[in-house]
Amino acid sequence: MIFSRFNNLVHVGENIIVYNSLSGAVIKIPDGQYKVTNPNLIMGGFVVEQDDDFLKYSYIFNNSIYCPKELNIVIATSLNCNLSCPYCFEKNTRSDSSITADVVEKLYTFIIKKKHLPVHITWFGGEPMLQYKAISNLSEKLLQEDGLKFDATMITNGTIMPDSFIDDIDRFKIKSIQITLDGTEKAHDSKRFFRTGEGSFQIIINNITRLLESTNTTIIVKINVDRNNITEFDSLKNFIKENFQNYYKKGRILFISNYVRNKTNFDGSENCLSCTEYFDFLIAHGAPYRIPGFKGACPLRSQGYYVIGPDGDIYKCMEHLGRKNYSIGNIVDFKISLNKQSRLALAYSPITDPVCSQCSILPICGGGCPNERECLDGTHRPCPAEKDKLNDIILNLYGKSK
Repeated sequence: MIFSRFNNLVHVGENIIVYNSLSGAVIKIPDGQYKVTNPNLIMGGFVVEQDDDFLKYSYIFNNSIYCPKELNIVIATSLNCNLSCPYCFEKNTRSDSSITADVVEKLYTFIIKKKHLPVHITWFGGEPMLQYKAISNLSEKLLQEDGLKFDATMITNGTIMPDSFIDDIDRFKIKSIQITLDGTEKAHDSKRFFRTGEGSFQIIINNITRLLESTNTTIIVKINVDRNNITEFDSLKNFIKENFQNYYKKGRILFISNYVRNKTNFDGSENCLSCTEYFDFLIAHGAPYRIPGFKGACPLRSQGYYVIGPDGDIYKCMEHLGRKNYSIGNIVDFKISLNKQSRLALAYSPITDPVCSQCSILPICGGGCPNERECLDGTHRPCPAEKDKLNDIILNLYGKSK
């Protein structure tokens, strides 16, 4: 019998809190009772035979790669965009490429072959609404297919919303639309502007109003924070609550955040926050302490996840769009490179990594972003903030419990 490698220990006076990141089990015991013979630790799964917990996690991790329970397909209708946001991770892959009728037809064929699985579509770009008629065309075709269970979301800048498309959003099963606002008007317009330099804030607000009034879709407003607009977090949240009060109360409009990452060495990247700085920021702004949910393999590795470019190129990650060297094949002939697919699925695996495989938080981390793990010396690990903050989280959640 041995202690699970996924046990995390926090000392509280003469007691010890043990949290197992694989099972989520928590126990508080006197410090001196942390022994492999303690029946409470054995019954709670904190003590295992040999290395059972690691084998369990390895099995779940690999199963999430090879045995998908649903088809998640991201469809980029265009690699063009009508905004010029400086921090965009796609700025070096922008093109006039737009989805063709042939690609739409092949996408339809591919999806219906997978209709034994639930299908989730994410409309993406560039700016997906630059080619909203392609969204309409494929959605119409899918709606005619008996036995197909699908729904959709959209990630858009929110500047293009024709009445004719809004009228069909519910019918096209678009359950949520994510739109970025990087602060109230002045702050947002300094970051997310048209190529002419004109701000986009008022246009987006008007379109959000129309969407809320004319559809049942949920609007997800996301702010990307860095050191320049971090003070806008509360201002924007209050603006949303006040201007869309009834919809906010009903959960029709949600407010979320993320932090700007330096993906392209853009001007101003020195203002990016680290993951731990962002964690501290959220806690300071009222976010509850919580332990992240269980994580298997990144969707990039999964056989049930595809990102399709407008020319039909198949990728395994949104960040790879337009970077031909990362394409694993094309939807038109659906010839996939086994070499590329296997490399993306298995390279930099935390299961075989000598450090990650020994880490006590692996089940709630999953090894981090494979893209960020890929570097010249092979030693970089994109550890989450919880790596440093887990003790604080456990103390706040369980430190006062009896």
